[in-house]
Amino acid sequence: MTQPFRQRERIVLSDLNKEFPDPNIPGEFPDQEWVFWCSPTVEVWSGLALLSTTQAERDAMPQVERDESDDRLMWAISELVLDVGDAADTRGEPLDFSTPESTREVFLSPHVDRELLGGVIKTYLAHLMNRRLASKKKLEVSPEGSNTGATNGRRAALSQA
Repeated sequence: MTQPFRQRERIVLSDLNKEFPDPNIPGEFPDQEWVFWCSPTVEVWSGLALLSTTQAERDAMPQVERDESDDRLMWAISELVLDVGDAADTRGEPLDFSTPESTREVFLSPHVDRELLGGVIKTYLAHLMNRRLASKKKLEVSPEGSNTGATNGRRAALSQA
């Protein structure tokens, strides 16, 4: 669901794979440029939480809860992935993440490597979390070099003025 106000990040998947290699992901990421939403909301992050559950945990869920979780996950992925360029399945059909329904079709297709696709999403989320942590660390360091937070440093400077 492309929306003009969203901050976008263009990522070459093969570069993303080099940044966060994962031995559990089969194969290499393709040398394709995808566009992701780089500042997803809490609701989107919450929907993506299902990616961290194991198959055993999913199997233990009641069917209604599993279906609701799947719906939230497909919605969250359709919000996160804004453009996949010329990415296609093994038949040459373009991958479509524009709606939760089309996202579900992509993941259910026998012509798509679901593990690799899930790996792309998880790796991008790791990239986002890493960037947020780095940004947060920069904000926590005050001008004096202590780790009390930039806001405390500004307050102290203003009180001395």
